[in-house]
Amino acid sequence: MHRIQLHYTLDRDADDALIRNPLLDMLQAVAQQGSISGAARALDLSYRHVWGALKRWEEQLGSELIIWGKGQSAQLSEFGTKLLWAERQAQARLAPQIEALRADLERAFAVAFDEHAHVLTLYASHDDALSVLRAFATAPAHAGQGGALHLDIRFTGSVDAIRALNEGRCTIAGFHTLEEPGMDTLAAQTYRPLLQPGLHKVIGFARRAQGLIVARGNPLGLTSLADVARTG
Repeated sequence: MHRIQLHYTLDRDADDALIRNPLLDMLQAVAQQGSISGAARALDLSYRHVWGALKRWEEQLGSELIIWGKGQSAQLSEFGTKLLWAERQAQARLAPQIEALRADLERAFAVAFDEHAHVLTLYASHDDALSVLRAFATAPAHAGQGGALHLDIRFTGSVDAIRALNEGRCTIAGFHTLEEPGMDTLAAQTYRPLLQPGLHKVIGFARRAQGLIVARGNPLGLTSLADVARTG
């Protein structure tokens, strides 16, 4: 099976959302014009370029694309016709997804072209509050005079997030910990080598309460993790 590679361009004057392939454009032009020279004129290319490209495609694909005889108009081979048909079917079926992908890319690149927009990379352990924070930061009411702030959030484990911060891969690292971990707790032992006073600023962002899901009526009388440990 032949593999498909997708490419896109950035152009002020792009007029459609199709994913184009030069071979299919050439085949379409040959089918419509009935000659290599006519296809070249329709595509605003030289005859030599179109002829050479078709020959290279035939060699690469291992099948004849164009059939022409002396004094006869050029025609697509059966393989060329099926190739063009397959591309039309795929374009028709995937048009909504292609349009959505193009729109997403345009929105993403709009940030790059906006001189007032800023991107802040954040590595963090997953938390629903981060999605709310991202939406809050980009909201016009909170953008401020400095422009919109776009959070580039990469979800990872707490320890890996702090390591990414220390390695310069992000500006902010989010991690989970106990509210006031004791010196001998696993949290303190894990984070102490990674966090350096004077280098890092630790800011409390959100508090989460953890609970226990028990059977209806709580027949075992569990009210804490200590109760779970005690009863086994």
